[in-house]
Amino acid sequence: MAKLAKRYSTNELCAFKGVTPAYFRKNSEKLLNKWRKTDYIEVIKGPHSNSTTYYDVTPKDENELPKVLLESSSEVELTKNSEKQIELILKAVLIDRIVPIQSELSKVIGKGIGTVKNRVKEMKELGIKLPTPTVLETDYDEETGEIIEYERKDCYWFYYDTLLNGNIKKIIETSEVHNAFGKFYKQQIAYLKSIHGAKYDSNIGNGLANNFALKQLDKKFSFNSINRVAEWNVSEEFEKKICGKY
Repeated sequence: MAKLAKRYSTNELCAFKGVTPAYFRKNSEKLLNKWRKTDYIEVIKGPHSNSTTYYDVTPKDENELPKVLLESSSEVELTKNSEKQIELILKAVLIDRIVPIQSELSKVIGKGIGTVKNRVKEMKELGIKLPTPTVLETDYDEETGEIIEYERKDCYWFYYDTLLNGNIKKIIETSEVHNAFGKFYKQQIAYLKSIHGAKYDSNIGNGLANNFALKQLDKKFSFNSINRVAEWNVSEEFEKKICGKY
């Protein structure tokens, strides 16, 4: 059965592919060529220069996808060992759903944290690991009446407890923990604003509120040392390759 094309505006296509519209505008040709490895993409331009541009996207069949899982670029030259390690890391993150922190990933490839850092750096340079998407939120300050805009990471959060023996325990049911984190976080932000007033620094305040919320989670849920990390945003192209292989 033939696959049907789906039409996207520029913003919709960017949201679908996990990039910002600003980044797409600067690198549209490069990104479209990259995405065409896994999808047929037809650019539909309007009759005028200011007309909306649309993109008809049709996923390629499995037998049309590239056979090579990872490719070097002119900026990044991968060795065979690096390719295998990146593949194992992506499988662990996407398929096995392990907590994506350096200590856990080092166990996956049987190498030190330094090697993990190098592989993650290469994945970012190759466009495999993308920035975490963000959404613009607004908050109302009841004290000043000010409406504050801020960016929030739009992703799933892994919560994990570091046990006394150093092992990592992934929290499976995270809804209650996540909701409690948000409550404690906002509570501390409000407190910091009340005591610092106009001198409040959001960069410092966010870090303090994060630490406060994590400590409160330890008390509320009897964790040893809870922490959290954002789910990886892996490009659709490489996610398809890994999921297709495993």
